[in-house]
Amino acid sequence: MEYTLRKYQNYPTEFIKENRKSSLLLDMGLDKTIIFLMDVKDLFLDVFAISKVLIIVPLRVARYTWKEEIEGWSHPDILKYSVLIGSEEERIKGVDIFPRTRLS
Repeated sequence: MEYTLRKYQNYPTEFIKENRKSSLLLDMGLDKTIIFLMDVKDLFLDVFAISKVLIIVPLRVARYTWKEEIEGWSHPDILKYSVLIGSEEERIKGVDIFPRTRLS
């Protein structure tokens, strides 16, 4: 699905880009997921400002919503992701699917 930001979504989009350590707290139905994923895509691919992101959401959202949301939009289709839920061992396996990089 192709997506164009609505007027009210411009402020949170710009805020996230300018404040790398930030939270996105909006009411249900205001497309927090796509706002955030579009920002991640822009920061990752367009300006190379980030390489990894940690997203913390309620368990229900992690388990049932994010995968569908990510796979339902055409913009962030190039992003790799892992949902880290379950036992400690399962969460570690989820992190280990991504290659480790050295920070200099």
